[in-house]
Amino acid sequence: MFQAIRTLAGQSTVSKLLRKHFHGYPPHALVTTGRTFPLASRVDVQLALDEFFTRNEGVLRFGLHSPHHGGMEALGIAQLLQRTSFPVDVGPLQYDDVDVGEVLPARCVRQALWLSNADGVPFAVLIGRGAQMGMPLGMQVEVAAPSGDAGLKFSEQFFDRLEKDISKGRTYRGKVISLEQFMATPESIMPAKLEFGPIPVPAVPVPGNGQTM
Repeated sequence: MFQAIRTLAGQSTVSKLLRKHFHGYPPHALVTTGRTFPLASRVDVQLALDEFFTRNEGVLRFGLHSPHHGGMEALGIAQLLQRTSFPVDVGPLQYDDVDVGEVLPARCVRQALWLSNADGVPFAVLIGRGAQMGMPLGMQVEVAAPSGDAGLKFSEQFFDRLEKDISKGRTYRGKVISLEQFMATPESIMPAKLEFGPIPVPAVPVPGNGQTM
């Protein structure tokens, strides 16, 4: 019975892509590491990922379609590898336009998977909404790489570089951010440029002559 269900479920396209990419490394030989960044850093996260992957050749990027994912927990790479009747699958890349106080909004991908190699180490990067028990937690970035020293070293270097780029805070530097509600969504972040004008200098009376400076 279980074999019949397993056959019926089959593998999704994204699962096949991951297994092919990590050829020679079964799922149990992979290690994933994830970090969650606040929504206010979403554009900086996107910029950091874009810069990282422009330095790599042979990068594959896929949009993900998960109509049956309840959103109670953040989507992870382990889930992408599962056999299930309702798999997460490859779909069109979907973007959100995020107002950053400029003429044009910034484009941020909603959910995407990157596949690439670094010094012979295959790796995958997944970005999507972070969540725990149905509560939004920002944007989650997860990395999968083979277990062992090489995979661990790559994951550490990846997040170290990513966090350094994000910490520059290029998107909202010099702007005021207004959060319309406590649980902010990307749409509720309303940035505005700071405008600095001349600061008036008050007249200071000079003792003894009745004049002012």
